[in-house]
Amino acid sequence: MKPLLLLVLLFLSSCHQVFIETPQPSDAKSLTKIPKALRGDWIIDSWFSEPGGKQSYYTIQKKRTTFYKEMKIGVKELNSTSFQIRNEKIYDMSKDSLTGHSFTQKEDSICFFILKSEELDFHADNQLKSTGKYFITNNKNENNWWEMNLIEYDQDKFSIRGMSIESADLASQLGILVKEEITEREKGGKIFDSPKKYLQGDFSSSDLNRFVELGGFPDTLAIFTRVNNLKKRLNYNE
Repeated sequence: MKPLLLLVLLFLSSCHQVFIETPQPSDAKSLTKIPKALRGDWIIDSWFSEPGGKQSYYTIQKKRTTFYKEMKIGVKELNSTSFQIRNEKIYDMSKDSLTGHSFTQKEDSICFFILKSEELDFHADNQLKSTGKYFITNNKNENNWWEMNLIEYDQDKFSIRGMSIESADLASQLGILVKEEITEREKGGKIFDSPKKYLQGDFSSSDLNRFVELGGFPDTLAIFTRVNNLKKRLNYNE
């Protein structure tokens, strides 16, 4: 799996074909911190995962997230890297040689995790809102239109879901004006029509809840499943 930090995941879009005029829902304020329902330790599966690939783990806090990056080095290749094993820990000598990482040896590989942290800085172009039942991410693109994703959650899991081109038809049922634009794109040496739809108008929180029920966010981008004792599970005890 390609590692992505949390803000990238939250505002990831699978569609790039359906856009909104302003951040939604229109009757909700933008949140400035991660809601309690999304905080904790999580393992993630996403649409860009590879079968049998590396897994990604996150610790999500109010204003900060930590990504646990899985590392795997062949025993035979170890001497040609910047890593060294000392006193039953592995050290990256190209960085801070005082920080050692616990590791396990699986067959002919050394496996361990390192941490990558980021401050969560929501700003005018990346907005998180709530409908009361769901969270909605809004991301402003280079054309000054917005891409919208859904975060659906319960106690032990939350998923990030995006719109499809058919979502625009569902929005029109709620009184949202839909403008369509057809452009051409090339793929495999052939020219295809590429429709884009622009949703003009505001969703209230109740409108968006109804939009979700109608199937307005059919594309699952990522699923976060809660885990207990994450550092123990990863053998991370620095």
